[in-house]
Amino acid sequence: MIDTLKQLEADYSIFYRKLRAFHWNVNGPAFFTLHVKFEELYNGFSLKVDMLAERSLTLGGQPLATYAAVLETARLTETPEMPSAIGMVEELYADLKSLNQWTREGAGAAAEANDIATSSMLEDFTVEGEKEAWMLRSFLGKRESVNA
Repeated sequence: MIDTLKQLEADYSIFYRKLRAFHWNVNGPAFFTLHVKFEELYNGFSLKVDMLAERSLTLGGQPLATYAAVLETARLTETPEMPSAIGMVEELYADLKSLNQWTREGAGAAAEANDIATSSMLEDFTVEGEKEAWMLRSFLGKRESVNA
């Protein structure tokens, strides 16, 4: 489970950092809406990164200690150039769908390992993540499943 938690810690860290960057750089007609939403999201993902690292410690592991380790481990990628406001939401939506899938898989692996605490935490992350994905999807006017 420690490897799974470390992997998710890296992915969630990249997502958190992307949210911060988008919060600082969003502009245009949706500025007020997205600036506040991105702040709400990065505050929540900051807590999730902390919870993943602390769960890893609880199980005897070590969290990732450097940005280099995060970048080396993460499946999500940084954004080299700032997209438009809509581009930001599209990128976050795509990343969040991936995060939700990986988190769901991690919850399943934890359940198989009879690690109830990790499974419960990751299931909670998935419930919250799917709601956030639905909100981003709705902002974009899409109708697909957030699990697609």
